[in-house]
Amino acid sequence: MKKSIAALFIISLIIVSCQKEPISDPVNKPGINWVGRWNRDSVLLNEVASNGSKTRVESLANDGEFKFNSDSISGVLTQGGNDYAITWFYDKDNDKISISEPDWINQVYTIKQTNSTNMILTGIKLDGSGQKSERILYLRKK
Repeated sequence: MKKSIAALFIISLIIVSCQKEPISDPVNKPGINWVGRWNRDSVLLNEVASNGSKTRVESLANDGEFKFNSDSISGVLTQGGNDYAITWFYDKDNDKISISEPDWINQVYTIKQTNSTNMILTGIKLDGSGQKSERILYLRKK
């Protein structure tokens, strides 16, 4: 009996030692494919008080379209029948996007991806007087 238990123990050790260790690859978060046209379904603007309370200042629906070019730096904002040149950059390491458009130059937005075709971008801006504004863009890929 002792010999069979010892034999099973030795066989178990051999089997365990021969098994490959699991490979632990870091999981890379896939980047968002920004290139193309994105409808600006909603654009919301809040004033943020020093205590953190927010007051809605502006609420726009279907407020134009972004076209992000494949060079990852240029694009167009079409709004009210007018085209405006924009620049943009997606920082996939920090999951943020910077968009420069009229009145919102070099604005950095945090990204909430609701699914592959819908994004919510949130950016904070301080004006010269110290007033903090929060801008929220609801984008839908066309």
